Amino acid sequence: MASRKVTIRRRENTTKLPDIVYAESKRKIGSFFTQNGDVATGLSLPEIKKFMPLVLGMSETDVTFMREVREWYKNISINVPVEGVTLEVGLDEDTRDPLNLLDYIRYRFAIIAPDVASEEGGITSNSQFRFYIHDAKKEQDKNFQDLSVRKNAMKEFIKVSADARKVDMLLRLYGKSPKNMDTQQKELYLEEQIKIDPQLFTTRATDKELELKAFIEQCLSAQVLRRVGNAVLDGDEKLADTQEDAVVVLKDAKNSGILTTLKARLQQFE
Repeated sequence: MASRKVTIRRRENTTKLPDIVYAESKRKIGSFFTQNGDVATGLSLPEIKKFMPLVLGMSETDVTFMREVREWYKNISINVPVEGVTLEVGLDEDTRDPLNLLDYIRYRFAIIAPDVASEEGGITSNSQFRFYIHDAKKEQDKNFQDLSVRKNAMKEFIKVSADARKVDMLLRLYGKSPKNMDTQQKELYLEEQIKIDPQLFTTRATDKELELKAFIEQCLSAQVLRRVGNAVLDGDEKLADTQEDAVVVLKDAKNSGILTTLKARLQQFE
């Protein structure tokens, strides 16, 4: 069995009621209709035919079955006290059946309810959400994924820090000139960028076109090239519409003369 529990919680008190009154007040998730005008269930038709006979105590072949399903959902009510309501939403690993059928059905209904946010972070000050779902497993999975991204970034950082030239290239992609930075300043700056966006750091550190992109940024910084909007200009002539296009242009063997000229002009500023 794969137990998994989620808790439906109230959003923080944003009403004019005192907190103690708000805590004692009743809050519930009730029925609503879909855009097609049918009562919402949160279940697919095969799931309705599989699960609801067990709830209603009748066969899905009964001519009144779907009517009874609609009536059941018209009267659904999930009370959410101030401490929240915890539901078992796990599935049996062998049969894929819910460990707690009613909890599972309520959960599937709640996650599509218009006043329920998928997580607390989805609630804004002016949103219509009155509740949110706290899923500890989902939060753990996300935290672990974030950790994996940070670990990968640090692996790349360790590789990069052993190559002073590559360090300088990365700094240029971040809009920093490495000229007036010592080794410690450079590494500390890159380490700070990992904290801000580890995935971006990994993407840049492993970019096969890192050297050429860094060169273009260096040319732009030295005004050997100019950027107007997204376009990259060589003097008054457009070299490319974007930096990515500039990489393609300068990689092209037939434009080797342009690249050689840019390198020569850049040396005058070094």
